[in-house]
Amino acid sequence: MATILTDKQIRDMLEGKKSGIRIEKYDPKSKCVQPASYDFRLGKKAIIPNHTFFEKDGTKQIESREVNVEEEGEIKIQSGGYALVTTYECVELSSQYAGRIGLTSSFTRKGLILLAGPQIDLRF
Repeated sequence: MATILTDKQIRDMLEGKKSGIRIEKYDPKSKCVQPASYDFRLGKKAIIPNHTFFEKDGTKQIESREVNVEEEGEIKIQSGGYALVTTYECVELSSQYAGRIGLTSSFTRKGLILLAGPQIDLRF
């Protein structure tokens, strides 16, 4: 039977009181721990495709640019476009836990969707 962790359980693990979850760059002051989740922050870089074209042999090519999010402060995605982004944190789960990645409702209401695997693989 699966159990969803509470914010207290998540904090206890992140602060070393219990084992099971590690998050690199966790900051207790960041307010990333939510009632039953952890909100990851946008990482330092993103890749945004500029142009898609096909070679004579039919091979699809995508020209893209890397955005330094830290310097620019934001990412602009054209309507119908996409971006590949990194997270500021890196998560590690023990074998007794699985994680699920979702998009916060505030971004969903702005028209964004998240295309990602359904769960976080364990690392230790």
